[in-house]
Amino acid sequence: MIPLTAQSSLASSVTAIIYATWDMLRESAIFLLFGLLIAAFLHVWMSRSRWGNLLRGEGVRPVLLASAIGLPMPLCSCSVLPAAIALRKQGAGKGATLSFLISTPETSAQSVMLTYSLIGPMMAIIRPLASCITAIVAGVLEILFSKKFGDASMPDTAPDHSCCSGIKPNALEDEITPTVSIAEGLRHAFVKVFDDIVFWMFVGFIAAAMIKVWMPNALIDAVMRGPLLAMLIMLVVGIPMYVCAEGSTPVAAALIAQGLSPGAALVFLLAGPATNIGSVGLLRSLLGTRTVVVYLASIACVSVGAGLCVDWLFNVQGFSLTPHATHDSFVPGWIRTAGAVALLAWTCTSIWRTQFANKNRSSASDETSNCCHDSVVGSCESDSSPSSSSLSSSSSSSSS
Repeated sequence: MIPLTAQSSLASSVTAIIYATWDMLRESAIFLLFGLLIAAFLHVWMSRSRWGNLLRGEGVRPVLLASAIGLPMPLCSCSVLPAAIALRKQGAGKGATLSFLISTPETSAQSVMLTYSLIGPMMAIIRPLASCITAIVAGVLEILFSKKFGDASMPDTAPDHSCCSGIKPNALEDEITPTVSIAEGLRHAFVKVFDDIVFWMFVGFIAAAMIKVWMPNALIDAVMRGPLLAMLIMLVVGIPMYVCAEGSTPVAAALIAQGLSPGAALVFLLAGPATNIGSVGLLRSLLGTRTVVVYLASIACVSVGAGLCVDWLFNVQGFSLTPHATHDSFVPGWIRTAGAVALLAWTCTSIWRTQFANKNRSSASDETSNCCHDSVVGSCESDSSPSSSSLSSSSSSSSS
């Protein structure tokens, strides 16, 4: 039996976590939905065939373009890898590919809007700016090292487009589609992108609520003695962890509320989404050990440097974080509540779509199997048909 006092304390903690999660959801939902609209527009405007041609070749110009193109893209550190591989095969240099690999997962249109709503407009400006600088530094360093030590290009192998190759034909069609309609852009943002981020986004909301309820302010002061140590701890925690840009934002906001310096929070916002331990191994096999070292060193050094600059701005120059206060005047409370309800409702449809509808489709597709299986079965049937006809003819002749 659990004592009544423990039950009451647990119930009050769970209630406090639910209320804290709802508060963050209410403050950020309308901005997240607006960010998805921006992602839909970008999907229509920035087709892969259009910006893939811009990043071809070596030099600083493709690096600058790659860092700018990657900023609003709604891709995490895992889903950005196929896009980067496609860029590399289209002729993008290692510097541009590396720049794209960093700027894309570190921020997106949705994460910038979440940062604005939960941490404030200053951090919403600083975050993509620091991400862009990190990507440019990594790309330029890779160009310099390639010129000095040589560059081993990826093998120019044409991918097998058959259904047996493990690559979905639909995915290949998406890569070469020259134009995208508005309806396709909205579906991409509110279905594909939303399904990819919704789980980790709510994990971030709940984790942030737990931090607010259970983590005392004195704990951060006791463990992270000094801003530089706090940044190094955030770096060590963030680099191997898988966390998307949207999921890291509420966690960083909660840590700031509990006493973490804005600079250390920025280190987590940059290092956490940029990479994870799984993607590092894949990058090493694709781009080489030296490129991965440049990749990780650029993220670590620029993140800590940006964190120190942010702490200097906020502590010495007197800048302040103003979450919520800036948009209370022009976003009425009923609109924020309606946005939160709409986001929850769309989350329910996402759960149904990904957990139930897709299972029904997969079970239906299992009955018809894939094209390779069908072709084998068809060939077997065609091969067996002459023998069956001969058997039938022989049986008829014997009966006569």
